[in-house]
Amino acid sequence: MKTSPTTQYIQSIVAVISTVLLLGCESQEAATIDIGGDTDSNTAGDVDTDTDTDTDADTDADTDADTDADTDTSTDEEICDEQDIALTLAGVNVGFLVDFSASMEGSKWIETASAIEKIVTDPANAATQFGLHVFPDPLAPMTNQCQTSPGPIVDVGAGTAQDITSWMQGNAPGNGSTPLVDALEFYLGTSETALHDLEMSNYIVVLSDGEDRCYADSFAESILGNPTANMLSGVADDLKDVSHIRTIPIGFGDISEKAKLQLNAIAKNGGSSFKEYIPAADGPALEIALDEIAKSIRPCKYFIASPSAEADPTKVNFYFDGVVVNRDRTHQDGWDWTKNDKPEVAFYGPACTKIQDGLVSDVKATFGCPTQINGEETCAESDFFLKFPPAAIMLLTDISVSMLQGGKWGAAMAAITNMVVDDRNNYNLFGLAAFPSGEAGAVDLDRCEVGPSPEVALGGADSRLMIVEWASTPRGVTVGISTPLIAGLERLILRPGGIEADDVSGVVIVITDGKDNCAPVEEQSAVDQLTEITTEIVTRHDARVFAIGYGEGADEAQLNAIAASGNTPFDTYFNANSQQELEEIFKQIASVVTSCVFEVPYAGPNVDYNEVNLYFDGEAVPMDPNGENGWHWVNELLKEQVEFTGDYCDMLIAGEVTDVSIEFGCEPIVVI
Repeated sequence: MKTSPTTQYIQSIVAVISTVLLLGCESQEAATIDIGGDTDSNTAGDVDTDTDTDTDADTDADTDADTDADTDTSTDEEICDEQDIALTLAGVNVGFLVDFSASMEGSKWIETASAIEKIVTDPANAATQFGLHVFPDPLAPMTNQCQTSPGPIVDVGAGTAQDITSWMQGNAPGNGSTPLVDALEFYLGTSETALHDLEMSNYIVVLSDGEDRCYADSFAESILGNPTANMLSGVADDLKDVSHIRTIPIGFGDISEKAKLQLNAIAKNGGSSFKEYIPAADGPALEIALDEIAKSIRPCKYFIASPSAEADPTKVNFYFDGVVVNRDRTHQDGWDWTKNDKPEVAFYGPACTKIQDGLVSDVKATFGCPTQINGEETCAESDFFLKFPPAAIMLLTDISVSMLQGGKWGAAMAAITNMVVDDRNNYNLFGLAAFPSGEAGAVDLDRCEVGPSPEVALGGADSRLMIVEWASTPRGVTVGISTPLIAGLERLILRPGGIEADDVSGVVIVITDGKDNCAPVEEQSAVDQLTEITTEIVTRHDARVFAIGYGEGADEAQLNAIAASGNTPFDTYFNANSQQELEEIFKQIASVVTSCVFEVPYAGPNVDYNEVNLYFDGEAVPMDPNGENGWHWVNELLKEQVEFTGDYCDMLIAGEVTDVSIEFGCEPIVVI
């Protein structure tokens, strides 16, 4: 656990939360003393020696210093809490991204301004910093009603309530459309905004009464299905994973089905607790929606300053008003360490609700005492999260004109979008190579070229967004009848694009609705070539190759040649005729490429590797030396990798596990 210092202090939402850390080895007496300005020993009955209403030393043993150990101030227990370090309540930034199109004029705008004013001026939200951004640009000319603003009207910050309300009351929508995609994209990358402050929890609240009609024209919609919703999925996903901004959408008024689809795409991938857009039919409903959001995002996270070298950070307890709060790895009710680089602790469930509702006056912690779990001291000495083993997945996609027929292209691109933005694939790398290649939109019926490099290089979140953007625009589709499948696959022999790296599991997924008709060879020769090329990719790059035929025109012999040589459990190609079937195939492929073997990093010279436990989302996984249902060391002597088997491997494959953690210091839980 890294211990970089954090110095910022944020006032709590109801009262000043006096928060301190006591470092070192602590007696139970020291644990109950309020150091945050209130040093009156009557805050806990166990140390009250002179203020109890029952003070008759002759009749009450509880107050007899000679006979009651609980009140013996001359305890022999070790007290070594010599350093106080403050906790810092994490702050919250909320940027309102508000629809300023013509349809919002009149009562809608008045009700929106009123609802936002109530939220930003509510004393309960004093610890939250607000900002305002509208779309389209209020200064956009009549000739460009999709123009977006160069930045927020009021950037998030302290004391912005007056600026926000004044602007909203002094301005009203006029002309303009709803460029939601472009407005959200402003917050990607390195744009100048305080919403990129990693010391804060950052949110964008989208408020719109309509659909984005700026991103895709009617031609794009006709061949791509719902490209705007796909793109909003990718943008929300990238905001969450790269920019660390969560997005919450509100649909105001009676919105269209397409608008609902677009807002739900944001909600599903926005990273908040709201997995569907929040409907608000009118002004009062909007006030309720904003209040619900404000309550849900009030902070339950604290930054912890660096402890001294003498402190033992593996022994820590947190207290609410002197009462110990259990550590809860399952995040149902209690505290747990976050996965950020800095030392952070977050409270969950009812424990978080108490903080949000202002029912906790004093939050503090003690280093040095064994952590309490369900009222008992834990034996754990250290624990940390394990990294999921990544797969490097190169999508090799047919973009010939036949993919435009029967809605195949739109369905295929929607399925690809849903796969790459799925949180369960966050640890995987994705790239995309298309065939044929060439200038987008050019008419060339005999186009058989493939480019020297993938259209989207293999990578993490940024590559996922680039794939979504590529799949959400018609420029990817060529106007030609040729399908250079052999050349497209052969390109990966010399230019594998990253699937050959030692630290990944290389995967190629071929998707086509036809057969190679570019190579001047007979059908059997094409089958032989595809067999040889696939075998070369497998042996040279230690990769696996899957084949998918989309629609009725896929060539069975050619695709089976790839499948049979692809080093997978599937000797024949997959066939799909719809988006749903394609998504199910992707899940089957995921069940093969997901690894159940995890690397265990070096944990230090004093760690006993015989005292180890593994957890899935806080729930213990039993050790099973027989390798049937649990976990075991891949090599008992080296102890560098663990493998999960049986039901637990199945859970990983199904994407049902978010966090895998390892704990040292306790006897392992073993399968009986």
